[in-house]
Amino acid sequence: MTVTLSILPALAETLKVGPCGDLTFIAGANGRPLTKESFGNEFREACRLACVPGSAHGVRKIAATRAANAGAIVAQLEAIFGWQGGAMASRYTREADRRRLALEAMHTLENEKRTSIVAPKRKVRHSEPKDQSKQQCFSEVVRSRGLEPVLLRGGSDKSAERQPIAGE
Repeated sequence: MTVTLSILPALAETLKVGPCGDLTFIAGANGRPLTKESFGNEFREACRLACVPGSAHGVRKIAATRAANAGAIVAQLEAIFGWQGGAMASRYTREADRRRLALEAMHTLENEKRTSIVAPKRKVRHSEPKDQSKQQCFSEVVRSRGLEPVLLRGGSDKSAERQPIAGE
């Protein structure tokens, strides 16, 4: 598969200082093209020596993310990165689209008073004290690990025996 790319200014400056082969931009110390694996190993070693995290795949991933966030469509990502079938490029455009659409749509939740949720027209809470029997029943359901089902044996009255849940 042939991938055609323009050389961006930052890449042009980088290529000026590094060794280049006759038919390849990235060459090893011997002037011969690096395989994908060799390049990945040398890149990882350079990151390690510079005390920064990184991998060649990480650079490719951030490039695809930046392109998608800047509005590149699936066909453009496939052309840039040499992908086929749409699945890989769709991962990046789907995330970028989701983020962009969410940011664009947030205003739809706003109302004329500039609150995100419309205030209720009636009183929400009762002024009566809480029913302690309901509170005790609720505490059986909510334990230190959060909401979990409680299985009762022998009916639903207070004397019912609590069944342990698997893993307790």
